[in-house]
Amino acid sequence: MPQAQPLETGDPARLGAYRITGRIGEGGQGVVYLGEADSGGFVAAKLFHARLGQDPVFRDGFMRELDVAKRVARFCTAQVLDSGMEGNRPYMVSEYVEGPSLQQVVSSEGPRGGSALERLAIGTATALVALHDAGVVHRDTVAPPTSATSRPVQHHCYTRR
Repeated sequence: MPQAQPLETGDPARLGAYRITGRIGEGGQGVVYLGEADSGGFVAAKLFHARLGQDPVFRDGFMRELDVAKRVARFCTAQVLDSGMEGNRPYMVSEYVEGPSLQQVVSSEGPRGGSALERLAIGTATALVALHDAGVVHRDTVAPPTSATSRPVQHHCYTRR
């Protein structure tokens, strides 16, 4: 089973069709949870903060942008599987990419160098091109959501070009 932190008081037990089993992380936009589909597969589910869900401009843009994000090539990013509303808070569900984050790898092994760094850079650049080709611009490209497998994890808001 993938590693996750325990759920906290007030965390949802389910988001849509997915049973929430733990916390993966938390950021400025919301909390990313580890979830499990009825089929038994793991997913990453991001529940946005209530303040964002109360903003009609954000909420409307989020739903439009998810449709665009679903067109991104599957080999480049964690595929968006589902989305919805939990009360007045939007959420999105993507496939769970197993493996340590780039931040964890650098913390334990040191910075990437040589061909390992080149593979990571090429994988990240390829994913950003795929996002751009699908009509989205990633507004929050940071190291932690990038997995050490060179497959960026898609947990951030997008905007149309």
